[in-house]
Amino acid sequence: MGIRSLAFAAAAVLAVGTGLSAQALTGNQRNGIALVVGPDRTGYVESLKRAIKESGRFQLVSPAPHGIRVKMPDLLPVPALTVPQRNLVKGRTSARWLFFGNINRRTEMIEEWGSEVATTSMDISARSLDLDMGDFTPLMTLTGRDPIDLAAQTLKFLRVQHPLLGRVTAVREGTVYLDMGRKDGVDRGSMFIIRHMAKAFGERVGTVAVTSASDWYAVAEMDESVIGKHPQAGDVAVEDTSAILARP
Repeated sequence: MGIRSLAFAAAAVLAVGTGLSAQALTGNQRNGIALVVGPDRTGYVESLKRAIKESGRFQLVSPAPHGIRVKMPDLLPVPALTVPQRNLVKGRTSARWLFFGNINRRTEMIEEWGSEVATTSMDISARSLDLDMGDFTPLMTLTGRDPIDLAAQTLKFLRVQHPLLGRVTAVREGTVYLDMGRKDGVDRGSMFIIRHMAKAFGERVGTVAVTSASDWYAVAEMDESVIGKHPQAGDVAVEDTSAILARP
């Protein structure tokens, strides 16, 4: 069995539009991801790049910050990033999110049709850091042989950890209009949780399902409503992560 380790850091940009306040988030956000990787013979990194480009939800950008070492197996920066150090890193990149990861490549012999054949498996672990808040995501661990499938699972992890945030721009005869569209990765079937802004996301109105989307806005219908609550212009729309996880 041969094991080949590859450490990498990826940076994700969360660019928020104008008019952002402590209780309101605008739509048409763009997430950019910059990958810093060593030589990779598994095909995972190239598959991840393709998945990111095709998703519409994230944008592959560069450069990523340099000079950050990662401690294995926790995938935490060494030394720990203090607030001043995080500010220095932010000064070298437009990224908000740093995505740290590690790939272990394992070659094993398995029996197939009565003969022993060599097969390659990958063990992938990763977590991301919010440069603004200093918060880490949970550690992601994946194991598999198909780099395309592993890339798709990684993309799902990114979407769940960094859900799209937007705003209701209008409500007309029960139809809800959102300030996010295909440019943001929103498409027919996308699900959003609607919350009243005045309650700082505390008052849930219900969920909406997108029925159509242009490049810059989406049209949605109520999927589930809280009794006595109705969406209104200015409400916050948060991508429903449970719907993302439910998708194949």
